[in-house]
Amino acid sequence: MVRVQAVGTPYEEEIRDVLNSGRGVFLHSRGPGKAHRGPSWPPDRAFACNHAHWAVSQSTATIVMPTGTGKTETMLSILVTEQGRRLLVVRSFDALRNQIAEKFLTLGLLKKQGIGLLSPNALFPVVCKLEHIPQDLTELDALAERAQVIVTTSSIIGQCSEELQNRFAQHCPYLFIDEAHHVEAPTWSAFKARFSRSRVVQFTATPFREDGRPLDGTIVFKYPLKKAQEDGYFKPINFEQVTAFDLRKADRQIAETAIRRLRADSTKVTFSWHVSRM
Repeated sequence: MVRVQAVGTPYEEEIRDVLNSGRGVFLHSRGPGKAHRGPSWPPDRAFACNHAHWAVSQSTATIVMPTGTGKTETMLSILVTEQGRRLLVVRSFDALRNQIAEKFLTLGLLKKQGIGLLSPNALFPVVCKLEHIPQDLTELDALAERAQVIVTTSSIIGQCSEELQNRFAQHCPYLFIDEAHHVEAPTWSAFKARFSRSRVVQFTATPFREDGRPLDGTIVFKYPLKKAQEDGYFKPINFEQVTAFDLRKADRQIAETAIRRLRADSTKVTFSWHVSRM
């Protein structure tokens, strides 16, 4: 259960309690499921590599992990072990903002019963979903005073004035960028540069931007897709060709083939489709 306070009440004591509850409560993780036991669980390795990087450098850290291997749990682990006073999390899409905000509110797998990554004494963070551009510095200051974690989108951040962006950087000593390969526009690069005194971590499934150029920052941890498959995160891919002489009917033929295979295989293995243009 996430604790809720009425809007306008002081949050400083609430956030202080959360930070104090995080001291010494991070247990050695077992990971969810037989394939992810012990120190081989990717979030364990990723956040350890990130802390090792921070011990010697202030440069932007980049963590490369395929989708579904624990990127969000890595973020949560870093937040808890750092006892971060204020964290700004930026995602590329609106739907994903809601998803990650819920993870921070509940601490995801770290607090899930039966996994035991965190002591029961660890309190939930105070989280805010920022869904609009702050009207002025006063509104932004009030938001920062009440929230430990602010989750928003690159679109909202990109439309903020230079004055507001600078104030974000002043308030937030930590910046996490999810799906970083989507947000390499000039306006976004300028925003990121304002966090030169903050600890910045980029999370991505690929170390390359959408234009094919490599992401900036230091890659502190890279979990290869092949390794993720070996560790049981993904099922084998079975290829089945669909030959379509009329491309207007290709989608229907793919759907019919998929339905037929799914009915025949109750395990629902993952398929890769290729349409021959003949």
